[in-house]
Amino acid sequence: MGLWSCPLRQLTGIPCPTCYLTRSVLATLHGDLAQAMEWHAFGPVLVGLALALGLWTLLGGRLASRRLLQLACAAALLAFGYWLLRLWGWSQGQPLPT
Repeated sequence: MGLWSCPLRQLTGIPCPTCYLTRSVLATLHGDLAQAMEWHAFGPVLVGLALALGLWTLLGGRLASRRLLQLACAAALLAFGYWLLRLWGWSQGQPLPT
């Protein structure tokens, strides 16, 4: 796709939590959900959240800052857990996406 490589992975060999997320989002936007899920499971989720937030905003919806912070913290914890799961899989011999 001609995208830049992850600096953390280049320096340490360890993929960062967002490695392959951009590729996953692009695959989702192109309608290739199978490829998107192979890259990163949060790609389709991120696209869906962005569309929902855009629609919500267009319809005049608002989120309380406290609620938004709670949702952001929950999403960060899920992303961290997903990253640890992926790291464990890769350490067990599961190949990195190419």
